[in-house]
Parts: sequence; structure tokens; C-alpha cells
Amino acid sequence: MHHSMTKKQVAAALVVVLAAMAGCSKDESPEQLIAQARQYESKGDSKAAIIQLKNALQARPDDAAARLALGRLYLKTGDHVSAEKELRRAIDLGSKRADVLPMLAKSLLLLNKPQAVLDETASAPADATLLSLRGDAFLALQKLDESRQAFDSALKLEPNNSNALNGLARHALLKNDIAGALRLADSAVSHNPTDVEALMFRADIDKAMGKLDAARVTYDKVLQANPETGAAYLQKAYLDIEQKKFDAARDSIAAFKKAAPGNLLAYHAQAQLEFTQGQYKEALASIQNLLKAAPDHMPSQLLAGATQFTLGSLPQAEQHLKRYIESDPGNIYARKMLASVYVGLNQPQDALVQLKTSLDTSTDTALLNIAGRAYLNLKQYDNAIATFERAIGLKPADAQLHVGLGLTKMSKGDSAGAIKAMRKGLELSAPTAVDAGIVLGMTHLQLRQYPEALAVLNQMVQRVPNSALLHNLKGGALLGLNDRAAARTAFEKSMQLEPSYFTAVSNLARMDIADKKLDAARQRYQAFVDKKTGSAEAMLALADLAIAENKQADATKWLEKAHAAEPKLAGPALRLTQQYLALGEKRKALTLISAMQVADPENPTLLDMLGKAHAANGNKTAALDAYGRLAIVTPRTSGITARLAAAYEELGERDLAADVLRKAHTERPDDVAIKLARIAVEVRRGNHEQAIMFAREVQSRPASKLPGLIVEAEVREAQQKPDLAIPLYQRALQESKGSSPLRIKLANAYRQAGRPDEALRLVQQWRSERPKDHAIGVYLGELYVSQKKYPAAIDTFTALLKELPGNGIILNNLALAYQSAGDARALATAEQALKALPQSGAVMDTLGWMLVDKGDLARGLPLLKKASAAEPGAADIRYHLAAAHARNNDKAAARKELETLLAAKSDVAQAEQARALLKQL
Repeated sequence: MHHSMTKKQVAAALVVVLAAMAGCSKDESPEQLIAQARQYESKGDSKAAIIQLKNALQARPDDAAARLALGRLYLKTGDHVSAEKELRRAIDLGSKRADVLPMLAKSLLLLNKPQAVLDETASAPADATLLSLRGDAFLALQKLDESRQAFDSALKLEPNNSNALNGLARHALLKNDIAGALRLADSAVSHNPTDVEALMFRADIDKAMGKLDAARVTYDKVLQANPETGAAYLQKAYLDIEQKKFDAARDSIAAFKKAAPGNLLAYHAQAQLEFTQGQYKEALASIQNLLKAAPDHMPSQLLAGATQFTLGSLPQAEQHLKRYIESDPGNIYARKMLASVYVGLNQPQDALVQLKTSLDTSTDTALLNIAGRAYLNLKQYDNAIATFERAIGLKPADAQLHVGLGLTKMSKGDSAGAIKAMRKGLELSAPTAVDAGIVLGMTHLQLRQYPEALAVLNQMVQRVPNSALLHNLKGGALLGLNDRAAARTAFEKSMQLEPSYFTAVSNLARMDIADKKLDAARQRYQAFVDKKTGSAEAMLALADLAIAENKQADATKWLEKAHAAEPKLAGPALRLTQQYLALGEKRKALTLISAMQVADPENPTLLDMLGKAHAANGNKTAALDAYGRLAIVTPRTSGITARLAAAYEELGERDLAADVLRKAHTERPDDVAIKLARIAVEVRRGNHEQAIMFAREVQSRPASKLPGLIVEAEVREAQQKPDLAIPLYQRALQESKGSSPLRIKLANAYRQAGRPDEALRLVQQWRSERPKDHAIGVYLGELYVSQKKYPAAIDTFTALLKELPGNGIILNNLALAYQSAGDARALATAEQALKALPQSGAVMDTLGWMLVDKGDLARGLPLLKKASAAEPGAADIRYHLAAAHARNNDKAAARKELETLLAAKSDVAQAEQARALLKQL
């Protein structure tokens, strides 16, 4: 945009231009420019002096004296890189090496090049200044004896040399001799009261000891001695930041920039100020400016790591902190932060590696808290509890530690101990703090202790009445108490406080869905999308709603919109890929997931989906390659290993699956999940005795005895030896304190063993003992159907529906019982079941087969096709589909389904039915 200048602005500009022209007059000789530089320096204007020296060197670039003067000024103003360059040039041009060497050595030392200092000064004549600089270099290289000798030699030549005295003071500090260090530093100042470096060192000691006011006084003395000492302004800025005198800090940083223009440490101070004020994005920009020019500045690497960690950019924080620790491996602060990063990245083992050297003896409760969280993530609950309790012993009033202990006890299954610890954490928290209360409230919710949850959350709402999160959690507690009106009010309050808080919207929509108000739920989600354009989570919810209503086209539309709104997020892309695969749009699925994986090549979830997409497209080699890369990029966890093995099995590579698990087992012989996965693979390979051996290994450990018993029983069933499975299930039932799934497994074993009456007797007994156990009730009804006791089955399912009205599974079972009993209510009940579970293959099969049986092929056959697509491995559904094709006189389609069924080696009864029908075609 063009702006015209006022007369006053034009005049001012001319003054500047004319002044610049006068400064660059061709009439001025290099000697005059050098003389002007000396005058500027004497007045304390080093910047102007540097400009004049540069002008002189433009006219006479080989002037050794000007180079030397420029190098000295660069050293003075903190531009050490330029200082080294100009001082070396001065020597090359003929300046006396003995005059230049002290300045060159100092610039090298400040550039962290101690070995270069020693090399340059190795053959120099004995001189107190050079000897003290050599002492500093030896000290930087941790050669303490050589360092002390150099300082002692300097003091022999010059007893009051401030650099040598301060060097010996640093030796004393290394030995924790604070008194000796102070005595030496005070001696350096008393004998050299205007020596800037002596004063700076004395102030630095006070600063390190926390005597900030004393340090400030000494930094001011430095500036009285030399107002251009940028380092003093810099240190004052750090003092101001530490004491939260932010305006003063800004002034100190400005003064530092003026005294040392171009010094990169201004960026560090600025970043430190911004970080302390909570301006993290600004702090990151400032520190990145420094690191672009000086990537080896380790304090900036540490500050960058802390900033990225605070911003939640954990991988970036990891890189900065790792680089810092390489240079300072003993820095506990950096290691604690890196350990916290690893906990956040769900790499708890790496977190413990960072803490291992000090964990056993540390009294640092922050360190112990991080270690406790790492143990918790590793599910090493005893270690986590011991670590949190140790920390609490050191700092019993730390609320966070009690909450951590409570979470660990909850994970271990000690709910009473968890609640006790969390309540203690809440008691110890500040009167306005709510974190401990939120965790306690959520724990009560998880335990379905709704009155207790509501009491805690009401207390927290009194502390922070405008928290959308608290009102949302309160709504959850009220919903658990079945106070639906009050729950709605709480969720609506949460929405009102934070309109962009999707969780509250979602909870209200779920209530709408439960009330059969699907349109209200849809409108609620749509309103959120309209208000917050690009809300992928709301679009995904709309997709879920469309899927529930069997509106696949609408579901796909919303998934595509969610992906378009957040094209870089893996979640929407994965959902859309799954949808494409479910609809048979295999190429679309592969194209989408391939593009996502290229953009994020080490994302394990994307690699897993890429393998599935390749497999669906028949690209077996590419699928195996994707899973191979998944094995490389993922941490070696039980879940990933088992998933890889399952993927290889899906591709028909059972030996490869077994090999993956065998290697994992060798590396982690005590990993129960790996052993269980190996058992499953060996069973599928027919190696039952090997599977039993692994199952007994699992049983031998008290913590995994229960899954070991269950899996051995399942192997016995796979061997067609249900009589041997029965006692194993009985023992497992004792271990589990009566779990419903195990009761059902035991009953099934009795049935497989040809003892159906015993199975029925047991289940009837369990039903009378546990009348509210709906799983047992459903199973009892199924048993009645299997034994052709249809009136009893109908009574059982009808009673269950009174407790669980509209339950699709129960409606489906009741429809089957009606059908078997010849009851005309079967078809209407099956229709109800499909409305409740529109995506269920089993329910579609029930209604579809009933319709086919009644001659309604037009409606029944498409339903059976959908059922088979939804559950392609279900032999009974495939048989019904084949029979429907046969009734429709489509013998080719019927034959194809039957051949597929027989190739899959279904159970004997199903196979006999299939063969019989095949003969008729």
C-alpha cells in the first residue's frame, strides 16, 4: 500500500540520509575513521566504533591494527565468532601474536573450544593471563590437576590475578567447598575492584546460592565499572524473571540488546521471560530463532524441550531433551522432564531408563511421582504402589502423590484402598483445586457408586461453579441414579458454559437415542456441526447414528466430511477406510489409507489398516510388507505382537504367525499375553500338546493362574475332550469368584460332553442364585430352546424383556423360541429385533429365514445376503442363504454358497445339511 510522506517526515529522512553521507564521506581516510572509532569507544559507544572500523577496513582491508581493534570490540560486545575471525586475520596481517593471543584464547574459550585454547597457547611464553586461560580450558575439559597447576603458575607470576583466583574458586566449588570459593572470589574482587570479570563471577556465585538481591547489587557494580557489559544486563534479566519482575526483565533484555547487538543470548532471555509468563508459543518462536543460528547452545535445547513439553508436542520435546542430555548426562531436571515425555508417549520403560541411576536413592518426590506413573503404565502395580508410598513418606502433604497411589490401587483392583487414597488427596488439595476431586468423582462413577460420585462432584462444583467438565460429570452421576431430568439439566448447563464442549452434547444425544428420539439426537449433532464448522467428532457421531439406522450412504457421507474437515488426523481416515472396506469399495479404501500412511509413515495404526486394505485387494505380498514395517516401527508390546500374528494368520501365513510369537516369547519369556497368543496359534495349527504346555506355564504364576486354567480348558475342548475341560473350568470358576462367562463355559463343556441335563441343572441353580444376572438368564433361555423346552424358553425371554425392554438380543432369541414352538408371534418379534439391532447378522438371518420359510423371497433373500456379508464366517447363515437361493431356483448361487461352506470345514451337523442340499441341486 502506498503512503505519502509529510513535509516533516521528508525533512527527518533527509537529515538521516545526509548524516549517513557525512559518515561515509570519501574525504575521510582510514586513519580518521580509526581515530573516530577510538573516540566512540571512549564514550562507551561500541556499536558506532565497530561501524567506523568496518568502514576503515573497506578502504584498507589489510590494516592489521584495525582488524585487531575490531576483534577486541567484538570480544567486548559478545560477538565471539566475529572476534575469533578478526583476531586471526590480525595475526595473519602481522600483528604481534603475543599481543593478540590472550584475546584469541578468550574468544575460543567463550566459543566452547577449550582444546583449541590449549593448542594455540601451547608454545607461548609464560604469562599470567595466558596461564589462567589455559587453566579455564583444562577445567572445561575436566582435567582438574592440570587446571590447578596452570592457575597456581599464574598466581606465582601475578599473585592477585583475578582470573586465576576465580579459577581456583571454581575448583573449590567442584569440591563443594563454598567457604573456600567465596574467600577466593572475594580476594579477586578486593584486589581488582573494577575488574568486570571478577565482579561478574562473584555475582554469579550469589545468584547460584539464591542470594538474588546481593547478586543484583554486584551486577550493578559491574555496570558502573563498564556500562557496556552486556552479560551483566543479561544476568539481571534472568534475576528479574526469577523474581517475576517482568517489566524490569524486559528493560534488562532491551539494555542487553543495545550493549551487545546481535548477541543470540537475547533470544534465550526473551524465551525464558515468555515461558515464565505462560506465553509458550511465543517462547518457542524466540528459542527457535536462537537454535537456527546456534543449534549447539545446550541451555536453549533444554528450554526448547521444556516449551515443547508444555505445549504437548512430546516427540519434539523428546528430540531437544535427548540432545541436551547427551551434553549433560547428569542433569536430573532434564532427565525428569524426558521421563515425563516418555510417560506421555506411553513408553514407560524408556521413562524408567532415564531415572534408573538415581531412582533407588532419590528423595526427589517429583522424580518418584514420574517413576510411579511409569510403573503404573507398565502394570507393575506393586512397584508403583511402593514408589508412591515412598514419595508420600517424604512428602505426606502432597495431594498429587495420594491421587497417584489411588489410581494405582484402583488399577490393581483394590477399590477400597483407591478411594481412601484419593479422598486423602482431596483433603490435602487447595480449597479451590478440583483435580483430586475430579479423579475421585470419576473413580466413583467407574465403580458405579453414583451417590458418592454425586456428593464429591457437587463439592467440586461449589469450588468451581463454571466448569463445563464438572457439570458434565455430575450429569453422569445423576444418570447413574436414573434421575434423567436432573442429568439433562446438568449436561445442558455444561453445554451452556462451554458451547464447544462436545462431550456434553454427545451425552445429551445419547439420552435422546435411549429415549428412541433419533431425530432429536441427529438435530443436536447437526446443530453442533453448524455452530462449529469442521467438527470431525460431531460428524463421526452423525456417521454412527446413520450406521445404527442402516443408512450406509449417509454414514459414508459424514465419514467423508469428517476426513475432509481433519485430513491430517488418523481417526477419521481410519473410520472411512473401514467403511469403504465394509461396503466392498476396496480400491477407495486402499487409495485413502495409502495416502495417509505416506504422510505419516511410522503410525502403527495406519500401517495395520494398510495391511488390511492390501489383503482385501488380494495384494498378499504388499500386506505382508505393511505388517513387516509395523513390526519395525512399533514398540514390542504384547498387543502389537498378537495383532501381527493374527494378521499373518488371516493371510494364511500360520507358520509366520507362529514365528513372530516364538521370537517374542524368547525375548519376553514372562509375558503372559504373548504366551496366550502362542497357545491360540498352536491350537489352530493342531499342536494341542504344545499349547497345553504353554497353558500350564501360564498357570504356574499366581497372577496368571486364572487365564491359564481357562485356556487349557479351551484347548481340551478343541481336542474334543470336554470331560477334561470340565474340572479345569470348575477350578477357574473358584478362582474368579463366580464370573458369568465362566459359568456359561462350564455349562457348554457339560453339553459337549453329552451331559445336557447337568448343564441345565447348573444354569437353573445359577439363575435362582443370581436373578439379576441377565447373561445367565439369556443362556438359560437358549438351553431351553436347545432341549426343545419351548414354553420354558418363552417364559424366560419374556421375563427378561420386562427387565430389559427393547433388547435386540433377547427379542431375537424370543423370536426363535416362538418359531420353534410354532407361535405366530415369531415374525413380528423378529421384526422388532431387527429394529433394535439393524446391523446384526444374526438378527437379519432370523428374520430373513422366517420370511423365506413363509415364501417371501423378495424380502427374505436380500436380508440373508446382508446377514452373510456381515458375518461371512457364520455357517448357519451361509446355509440359510444357500437354501434361499435354491428355493429361488438359482442353483448356481446356491451351489457356490454350499461349496464355500464345506471348504471352510464347518461343524459336522452343518456340513451334513450342506452335503444333503448339494445333492438335491
